[in-house]
Amino acid sequence: MPETPPPPPTVPYYLPEDEIDLYELWLVLKKRKYIIFLVTILFFCVALIYIFFSSSPVYQINFSVKSQFATPFILKQQIDHLNLLIKEKRTEDLKYLPGLSENDLEALITIDAKIPRKAQNILSINMKAKDREALNLYKEAILDFLRESPYIKEQENIKKEKLKKTIIFLKQEIQNLDKLRSLAITKKALDVNPLEIEKNIIELKNRLIALEVELSTLKPLELISESPIPKKPVKPKKKLILAVAIVSGLFSGIFLAFFVEWLENARKKYEKSK
Repeated sequence: MPETPPPPPTVPYYLPEDEIDLYELWLVLKKRKYIIFLVTILFFCVALIYIFFSSSPVYQINFSVKSQFATPFILKQQIDHLNLLIKEKRTEDLKYLPGLSENDLEALITIDAKIPRKAQNILSINMKAKDREALNLYKEAILDFLRESPYIKEQENIKKEKLKKTIIFLKQEIQNLDKLRSLAITKKALDVNPLEIEKNIIELKNRLIALEVELSTLKPLELISESPIPKKPVKPKKKLILAVAIVSGLFSGIFLAFFVEWLENARKKYEKSK
């Protein structure tokens, strides 16, 4: 008969010594709960001090502009240059902003400009300042700054000159046609139709009125939309800061509790080994 193979040797099961005991961890946390509580309260108090004493409120306003004399990219370049002067606190170079004192400029934080993807020929401007009451003043100063841009003024003057020349030409043409119509009616010229001349005069007058309206309503910069003056600041975000402080304090307190427990156990082992 064939011999039966011996059974495989049994391997004893060893429980790792470094296995985490959740109950022991709970006992450590319970024992050091005052450390966790005090550290959390400390973080919370520091956050309160930062909110009410160290952090100034920041207010934000958004508005969009459009110019028929400059592309949004050109307008954005001018706003970016203005924003650089504000960030570097170069108030002496901010004389381009009319109607603003040095104290007003100190309260102005940033002016960011973006070109929306879907909107054509529109520039979106985001402005942040410490003074809520002066937000409208800042907005008007920025709009005046863009309107008085040398490039926009040059293009505006070119457009006005073209419109004025066209208007003068149309007025002269209307006068000539009017004389020709009177002559045709008086002398009854067979080769000239007074009704056709009248039709041309009406068309020229309508075009003249449209050009005069365009000239009178010509705007170097147009305000497309604007957000209302905010009642609450966008920064500091008090609830978020307090929540982060509590969570950070809680985790820091837990870490400190385990560290103190480890330090005490290490000290006891060291004293026993003596």
